[in-house]
Amino acid sequence: MSQAKVDRYKEEKANRKDILRKEKAKKVLRSTVLCLVLVVCAGYIAYSAIQAAKAGQSYTYTTVNVSSLENYLSDVTSAEE
Repeated sequence: MSQAKVDRYKEEKANRKDILRKEKAKKVLRSTVLCLVLVVCAGYIAYSAIQAAKAGQSYTYTTVNVSSLENYLSDVTSAEE
């Protein structure tokens, strides 16, 4: 081996812990950012789907007259007593 290679190897060996720590930190940061981006994308897709579903709905209101049913029930309860 040439002297330059030996010197480079010794320097790398001396700084190996720092290099591994920096690589690990970069990996964790990269994973965290990727997860955040995926969560934001999933949230946006879900929000958009809900808004699209709400926009397509139409509501129909129905009025029901229950007075005859109330009269019947009151007659039944008074007949039992």
